[in-house]
Amino acid sequence: MSYEDMAATALYRAVPGSQLAVVPGASHLVPLEKPALVNRLILDHLGQEATETMMPIRRVGRPAVP
Repeated sequence: MSYEDMAATALYRAVPGSQLAVVPGASHLVPLEKPALVNRLILDHLGQEATETMMPIRRVGRPAVP
């Protein structure tokens, strides 16, 4: 296991509700090397239920709710 793998795994374990996708046979250019897989991972992620956050999210262009 490389240092990058260990760092990614440690970050994944430290962030509640996080997800980690490992793409075998790919380098740092995964979107160029495996675009269909990256698209599927992103669409799957966006289709999931939103997780609760510790702080409210303020969207750009909208007034903050007190």
